[in-house]
Amino acid sequence: MNNNHYQLLLFCIEQDNNKLWNKIKKQCDKNGIKIDLSNSNLRGFNLCNFNFRCVNLSYSNLRCVNLSNSNLRGSNLYGSDLSGSNLNCIDLRGTNLSNSNLSSSNLRNSNLSSSNLRNSNLSSSILRGSNLQSTNLNNVNLNGTNLSNINLNSSNLKYIKLFVYKFEIIMIKDQIQIGYERHSVKEWKDFTDEEINGMHRITSEWWNKNKIDILNMYSNFVNFDV
Repeated sequence: MNNNHYQLLLFCIEQDNNKLWNKIKKQCDKNGIKIDLSNSNLRGFNLCNFNFRCVNLSYSNLRCVNLSNSNLRGSNLYGSDLSGSNLNCIDLRGTNLSNSNLSSSNLRNSNLSSSNLRNSNLSSSILRGSNLQSTNLNNVNLNGTNLSNINLNSSNLKYIKLFVYKFEIIMIKDQIQIGYERHSVKEWKDFTDEEINGMHRITSEWWNKNKIDILNMYSNFVNFDV
């Protein structure tokens, strides 16, 4: 961490003046100065509309921070704690979020395309409407995450494991496992109500209610047309 950078940011936060920070950031960019805020403690601060593009925020404490509408494009957030933070509608393109904690965070409508989320924790977070195109999602924890209306085209995703619709669901190429039942995608599409009712804890009523969502989710994850 560069202590001067950190103290400047704290001053801008205390003054509730994101415009001053953005002006400082613009001047640093103009002079080729890289801002280093690694290992910073910014827990609970309001950083709405702040420009952190290409800033080093690795290993920082950003728990419960409001970063809505901020620019974090190309920033380094490796190993940072962003749990419970508000990341609504922010630019995270090309950001390094590997090994970070994003549990219970709000990432609604954010742009995460080409970012690195390897080994990160996204459990119980909201990703509704987010763009995860070409994102590295290897070994990501998505349990309890809201994944509706997200773009996962070309993401690096060998398998996905999540807990939705009251079941643990595992998706790999050509197969979906719901609870203890693992079958091919084609079989899931073609199962009759009688066959579904013969499965462990799965009913035809539940399957008919969630079938389209689950198959569409699979199609997004592995780019496989169902």
